[in-house]
Amino acid sequence: MLPGRSSDQEPICRDCADITTALTCTQCKRESERFRSGLCIRCTLTDDLTAVLKPNDDFRLRRLISLLTETGRPESIYTYMRRGTKARALLEAIGDRTLPLTHEAFDALPRSTAAEHLRALLVHHRMMPGRGNENLTRFEHWLATRISNLPDDGTSQVIERYAAWHHLKRIRDKATDPAVNLETVTHAAKQDITEAGKLLIWLRDSHGIAAGELRQAHIDEYLSTGPSTRKHIRNFIRWLNRDSTRRGHLDAPFRPAQSTPMITQAERIELVRNCLEHGHVIRSTRVAGVDFAALGTSTEQDRHAPPRTHQHHSRGHASQAWDHAGHHPRSNNRDVLEPA
Repeated sequence: MLPGRSSDQEPICRDCADITTALTCTQCKRESERFRSGLCIRCTLTDDLTAVLKPNDDFRLRRLISLLTETGRPESIYTYMRRGTKARALLEAIGDRTLPLTHEAFDALPRSTAAEHLRALLVHHRMMPGRGNENLTRFEHWLATRISNLPDDGTSQVIERYAAWHHLKRIRDKATDPAVNLETVTHAAKQDITEAGKLLIWLRDSHGIAAGELRQAHIDEYLSTGPSTRKHIRNFIRWLNRDSTRRGHLDAPFRPAQSTPMITQAERIELVRNCLEHGHVIRSTRVAGVDFAALGTSTEQDRHAPPRTHQHHSRGHASQAWDHAGHHPRSNNRDVLEPA
């Protein structure tokens, strides 16, 4: 440590700077800033991790303590394992021997970033065995759980075949390509499988029929009476069409999200007219009002339009137009945006 400063403002050691404050850890005897009770941060962290993990003769836990305390920023680990955090709860479970260092035990935990980071650390340093692509393994575990929770009236069997032949085979092929973001791929597959299961459950509950009796009228009814997430049945419907025994072709048309304009075109024109005609309002506020009323609420067409060259419009927001003009709106000019 070089806590002192020379006459030339160069860093110097404690002795040369005549600093009498104790800057040595009472445990490891290394010169370091004291963090707690005379101990440096690494010794403090070692004591805390030892108390939580209770390593005893378990070589893996002793190695885990060494890895966490020898990191470049031990303060981050101290914050990471503070009381009340998910990481602290995981470490305490390991210390109490209620969380074995196995993939089966980690799979049984609620999904959390802390658990996955800890698992990755344990696997990377060979304290837990590797099991190939972790995203693929998690998807397979999710799929097994999902199918087991579906009704055993033919629904789970159909979804299991769909997931295996349409998604799982493709995901396994992609898992061999390091350039593929498998987390995105599995997320989309989960949406498809989940919505396909919901469709079959609805079909059974509402019409008392199975997937083999699905008709286009059922699909149209299902899509028109529920949320937009139902559009994710499209891949499932295409997969059903491959069945040579099915009569008629099924289609799940794309359903665009519904949107409602904030104001009508007539109201927008009225606002612009007020901004142009209210001469008692300062010019900068009127310019800002026109900018907001005409361009502030962008449409799909606006987003694809070429950049504007006007100095106000190029900045895009009413507040920026006020800044450019060197003025700010006054409180008594609020009526400028109210229709006459």
